Amino acid sequence: MADNSRVTPSGAHPDDVAVEAFAEAMKVKLAIARSKGRGGWNNDEPGMQQRLSDMLREHVAKGDPLDVANLAMFLHQRGEGVLPPVAEDGGCR
Repeated sequence: MADNSRVTPSGAHPDDVAVEAFAEAMKVKLAIARSKGRGGWNNDEPGMQQRLSDMLREHVAKGDPLDVANLAMFLHQRGEGVLPPVAEDGGCR
């Protein structure tokens, strides 16, 4: 069983250190995207939850955990979950 009681020299738990470092990397990735004109995840555009859900799945396949985390964060902050894919006929797959 893993030892979950370890702390870093600063006294922080490794989980907390990792989350802070990952959040900083997420912020950098988002800043780069904003500088390219990307944004809008927090607007009320119809279908945004489905669009973000589809983008999340696409980015899982691409393999960049920062993109996946940012898309998951967008949904979380909107108070939404990941929707299932929509079939080409308009129904859920």
